Amino acid sequence: MNGSSGRDTIVDWPPPRRPARRGRLFLLLAIAVVVFGGGTALTYYVDAIWFASLGYADVFWKSLNIEAAVFAVFAGVTFAALYGSFLALKPERLGELAGGPILINGQPFKLPVEPVLRLIALAVSALIALATGAGIMGQWPTLALYWYAQPAASPTLDPIFSRPLTFYLFTLPAWQLIAGWLMTLAVIATIIAVFFIAITGGGRVLTGRRTAGASPWRGVSVAFAAFLVMLAVRVYLGRFERLFDDHTIFSGVTYTDAHVTLTGLLVVSLALLLGAAIALVNAASAPSLRWLVASVIPAAVTYAIVGIFGWYVSSFIVKPNELVREQPYIAHNIRARPRRPARVSGGQRRCRGRHRQQPADTAEHPPLGLARAAGHAAPDPGDPHLLRFSRHRHRPLSDRRRDAAGDARRARAQRGEAAREQPQLDQREADLHARLRRDDEPRERLHA
Repeated sequence: MNGSSGRDTIVDWPPPRRPARRGRLFLLLAIAVVVFGGGTALTYYVDAIWFASLGYADVFWKSLNIEAAVFAVFAGVTFAALYGSFLALKPERLGELAGGPILINGQPFKLPVEPVLRLIALAVSALIALATGAGIMGQWPTLALYWYAQPAASPTLDPIFSRPLTFYLFTLPAWQLIAGWLMTLAVIATIIAVFFIAITGGGRVLTGRRTAGASPWRGVSVAFAAFLVMLAVRVYLGRFERLFDDHTIFSGVTYTDAHVTLTGLLVVSLALLLGAAIALVNAASAPSLRWLVASVIPAAVTYAIVGIFGWYVSSFIVKPNELVREQPYIAHNIRARPRRPARVSGGQRRCRGRHRQQPADTAEHPPLGLARAAGHAAPDPGDPHLLRFSRHRHRPLSDRRRDAAGDARRARAQRGEAAREQPQLDQREADLHARLRRDDEPRERLHA
């Protein structure tokens, strides 16, 4: 400790460093890299060998470059946004505003808060940036599909928003991913601004006492304006999710959605943008909590009106005659589904596929394995004997074994019934028949 002035003792931060052994530091760093990155490096190495053995090494390196670019861009922008928000929202002379000295063992100490907070903000921003870059890197196919998507020559438009199919497959997922990322940054920036109000004595601002320099509510107003803008974007993109909602009768946009909800959500997003403008005006003029609350009122009132009106339409207009109201949207849903070929019986489908009509030059010389009747007459595909043979031939082996066992049981039962129906002979008749057979044997030899 040094730099004492009066009764207060100032603790130097960071403390003076002792000469460290760099060899141990590099050794520990190398061990950490091997432990945490060795498995990932080995996985990439095995993937590279496998793709190269198949002749697709270019595909592997292309995807790896895209992953690296996505990680670098999103991690770098996240770190710059978070640490830049800390520096921009940090009040002037933060150390003086944070409070007076503290007592430790009866001795007053005055800690420099600003260097400590700067170090914490640097570490937290780096960790969040790395986590964000790694998370979005795992979703690189979404961004790659959006980046390399080609517009269709004659796109099929949906009947609700008049958007092509490529918009829902490639564009919308990428927009939702980026909007969610920016929304997270806006929320963190707002939390940082509120944190600075808390540590600089925001209670004095709430009671009406002004502080020297810039008002701490200015940073909160700017961060809250960014939050409202991103919330408006999320609400606007959420309108397209109505096409994928499941309902009792069908999936997609309902009568209430088409006539109330979709338009209402668009108005809510515009109200959120209006609230963001009010927050920015509050930051530029005399910042106050009242105007921040007023910036939320238009969106809240609009959302409540849309919800009440949608409930009224759904309960008193749609439900009494739901099938008639929803019929156009059910028709849209049916037309959007892929058509399936007409169903035919299994035996007919196999026979028609196997015994389709032959060309003229091969009619006289049928292919091997094709059963022909007398005179090389082509069998009728609808012949019941042929259909029964085809069904039996293409049935699973387990079914055939089960049927064979059943046939054997039925044969044994029939033999048993025949034996029971045959008249039983007594022992004397049996002996008589045996003697007659013995007497007939010499006559048969004599004639022979």
